[in-house]
Amino acid sequence: MALRGKTPTTFNFYLSCDINQQVKVRVSDLQGRLPSFREVYDLDVPSTSTSAVYVVARLTAGKDLLGLEARTTYSDSAVSGCIWGEWLTFCVKYRDLPHDTQLSLAVWEVSEGSPPLMVGGTTMPLFSQKGRLKSGPQRLRVWEGRPPCTAWPSTTPGKVPLSQRGRIGRLEHLVKMYNRGDIPQVDWLDALTMGEIRHLQQQHAELQQAAGTSLPDSLTLVADLPAFPHAVLYHQPLSYTAATQLPGTTIGTAVGPTTLAGTPAMKRSAELSAGALVAAAAAA
Repeated sequence: MALRGKTPTTFNFYLSCDINQQVKVRVSDLQGRLPSFREVYDLDVPSTSTSAVYVVARLTAGKDLLGLEARTTYSDSAVSGCIWGEWLTFCVKYRDLPHDTQLSLAVWEVSEGSPPLMVGGTTMPLFSQKGRLKSGPQRLRVWEGRPPCTAWPSTTPGKVPLSQRGRIGRLEHLVKMYNRGDIPQVDWLDALTMGEIRHLQQQHAELQQAAGTSLPDSLTLVADLPAFPHAVLYHQPLSYTAATQLPGTTIGTAVGPTTLAGTPAMKRSAELSAGALVAAAAAA
């Protein structure tokens, strides 16, 4: 029974196969102390590092590389990390992405007179377990000394399970759901909630600073994925080859002139057509 005064809720979405746009990712910044700065920072010695850092991004599916890799420009390294704020564009389009597409990011550090050193890597699936394309800012853990693992599941996941993120991590997850419209908006309650969340975040930062951990040794890479007006759900039209492989599926064969050539029906049709042409010529 429909409730009086209630309007039915609608869920608007796009299908991934309909998005004819190239895949993009914005590499924002790297947070945390680089390994080359930790010893200098702990000894309270002014840093004279002249290294630079860049990020290499790839799209993979089933350990296969999709298209060409993309990379950022060089960013001067600092005690607190690095900043880029660059959009990287891949040659692959959203409509062509497999459901197990992963974004792998590798952080490299270069310094004068030394070969490039891999700082670490991280991997993130572009689609959630429910088939929804991820969007918005992503805080990804960088696994130091390890290249991005493109296996499924990956051994270098950028996302920590929600149950292990702590109170602040769970709050940030809820704020992200609210920003993308998954949580209904209530103006007066939202204002109180956001104020309380900012207060908790400030308290958390103060506790870290008091404990001397304002600059953590663990590295976090912040990346932004494009946001669409509505949710994007994974979908690929079923091809003829895939359909014929489904058990219990019968696919009819298209019949054309080439297929019917030489059959009695085609011979009779040809005879009738020839007779019609002769009759038309005689009448003329």
